[in-house]
Amino acid sequence: MWGQLRPHVILPKLLKHALTKVPRSTFVPACYQECCYHDDNIPLREKHQKQRFLLAPLTLGKLFVHADLETISHKKALILCGGTGYSAALFGQMNIDCIMIENHIELADQATENLTLYPNVFVKSMPIDLINYVLGEDFFDIIFIDGGAIESIPSSLLEKLTPTGFLLALQQQKAPCLDKLSLCWGVRFLVRAYHRFCLMSGHL
Repeated sequence: MWGQLRPHVILPKLLKHALTKVPRSTFVPACYQECCYHDDNIPLREKHQKQRFLLAPLTLGKLFVHADLETISHKKALILCGGTGYSAALFGQMNIDCIMIENHIELADQATENLTLYPNVFVKSMPIDLINYVLGEDFFDIIFIDGGAIESIPSSLLEKLTPTGFLLALQQQKAPCLDKLSLCWGVRFLVRAYHRFCLMSGHL
């Protein structure tokens, strides 16, 4: 799959290898398997108001290049709203210890089944609002908000980053100032990469 991204974004070797090894088709509903490598977002729940998406390959690539993946092997990642586990599998393939949180039980169950080959990835099903209580004093080199675009970045998530860590997300371009995590779609959004002490962004 990385071949189709090559004209648009320069990918690190670790990510190229992971995209080659992890079959995207495993993580999509059966009706989307034939088109899962198209550069489109794929819905993971049937006609549901609170939808989750498997992000398009180019979108994922543009997000992941912001993190220092060549030197982050064997470190820790947190994925929120991880859906069926595709991005968690990519991190697992890159030897990044990963906790994936998905509050929809049926998606969390699918992710658990899909990720059995990745022993360094752990799936938890819980309300997103409770992550601070569950994770305690853990800190992460990468925090990735998956599954769609968000309205705002809760300050409590930035506090979970290591001093050199990154938070990766798609953010609604004209988002209200809300200190909570809320996924949305169908709006223009920005690729956001938050370092603990600065912000990098670009249009998508």
